[in-house]
Amino acid sequence: MDTENRTLNLNLNLNHAVVGEVGDDLMTIADEPALMMVNHQSTADVPVLMYALQNKGNVLNNLMWIQDVMFKYASFGWVSYIHGDFFIQQVGSK
Repeated sequence: MDTENRTLNLNLNLNHAVVGEVGDDLMTIADEPALMMVNHQSTADVPVLMYALQNKGNVLNNLMWIQDVMFKYASFGWVSYIHGDFFIQQVGSK
C-alpha cells in the first residue's frame, strides 16, 4: 500500500451550490484501505462530503463513520448503527 500522504480540499459555495475539489486524485487509491479525517463544522458538511465522494469508485460502499457516542441517540443515530458505523466515547483528561 502506498503510504504517501494524500490531501483533498473540498470547498462549498453556498450561493451557487458548487462543490470544488482541490488536491490529490483519490481515484488512484479508491480501492485501498484509507483513513479520512474530516474537521467539519456542522452536520451540513456530511451531505457535502457524500456528494463529493459519490464519483470516487467504490469509496461510499466501503465508508465507515467514526463518531462520538452522543450521536448514536440523535435523529440519524439509528441509520449509523444499522450501517455499522463506529461510536466512541471520549474521556476527560486527568
